[in-house]
Amino acid sequence: MEITFYELLDAYEFNDIELTLSQLYPDHFSRNVIGYEEAFEDLKGMDDVIESDITIHIKAIPEDSGYNKQKMVVGRSDNEDVNISLNPWREWLGMKIDPLTREECTGKEIICHCLWEMTFYGYNEESVKRAVDGIVEGFFELSTSKGESAEAMLEEISDLENENESKNILRKMFKDEIESSSSSDVH
Repeated sequence: MEITFYELLDAYEFNDIELTLSQLYPDHFSRNVIGYEEAFEDLKGMDDVIESDITIHIKAIPEDSGYNKQKMVVGRSDNEDVNISLNPWREWLGMKIDPLTREECTGKEIICHCLWEMTFYGYNEESVKRAVDGIVEGFFELSTSKGESAEAMLEEISDLENENESKNILRKMFKDEIESSSSSDVH
């Protein structure tokens, strides 16, 4: 039986997942419990779900990756893993949960991992949209300053995304920068 993230989320309240979230992400949870709760409640209040052909998949992170967590959430589309952390929350809600993920993780764990991933750039959808806008703006500023076309820059980024080690290093650097900021709006 297929189940969407919306359907799974609908089966729980925040206090049902609070302990699991604090165990999976203790450093982030203790500093941002209110942000997680607000994000959870925002998600539960959304009715206009966007149907998606992307499947939510939770997979183990290799120990030598440099991450301090053991699982990561990716989208699966056409048998390829894709980053979904910047996808609109309504689209997350319409994504189906991968059957293997449902076998390996409890419903609470799936929700917690997804909640952590989707709030990577902020604890509300507007913050995530601002992050997307900033990334896009920075991308075009960089391509212009380097005298390259946007297409050439996209090709460079695509090449980089194919190199998992480089992608992991960049993501960790970006995450460390976000964590070191004093803003309570992001992790």
